[in-house]
Amino acid sequence: MQDERDVSMAESTLVATFQRDKQKFIEAIQQVLFSLEKDQQDKSLIDEAFRLVHSLKSEASYLTLTGI
Repeated sequence: MQDERDVSMAESTLVATFQRDKQKFIEAIQQVLFSLEKDQQDKSLIDEAFRLVHSLKSEASYLTLTGI
């Protein structure tokens, strides 16, 4: 029984961490997209946008949050 509570608490902590990180990813993605509006040919910005989206999706997948 204790093991189940420990797992549940760990899962809750992971989800809470994801919720915090998710907001940081979204803000960073927005900044990159705003920069891309000014310079649509900047490959480094395009790469950064894809990296951020991929990282966000990977974290969500790890937690089996499939809606992202």
